[in-house]
Amino acid sequence: MLKPPTAKSFKDYAHEVFTPYILSKFQLTTRLDLVCDRYLPDSLKGTTRVKRGKWVRRRVLGRASIPGNWASFLRVDNNKTELFSLLSGALLYSLQLAEKQLVITNRDAVLSKPPLQTPQA
Repeated sequence: MLKPPTAKSFKDYAHEVFTPYILSKFQLTTRLDLVCDRYLPDSLKGTTRVKRGKWVRRRVLGRASIPGNWASFLRVDNNKTELFSLLSGALLYSLQLAEKQLVITNRDAVLSKPPLQTPQA
């Protein structure tokens, strides 16, 4: 995950760090698929993480401050799920490239801009 060196809030992080990084990848391609991890409570990965210890849960809102310990923040599955959701929305909102295709997973949904074309039957 990209570290937030100067961002003060999650909104700043989305607009100053994450979105510019992803948009720079579009210089090399016309389609980008961004797949965010899902954190299922009963998975082997989730169970292992719970055994390692407790971490602080933070609400991820655009105006909320970036936590001081980024690595510790990312150890909480719900923190990452909310962060990915916020970042997905910010990226889709800011994308203005008509000739480019962006596909993002957001929890159980697949978001696309411009919308995916469905084959005609």
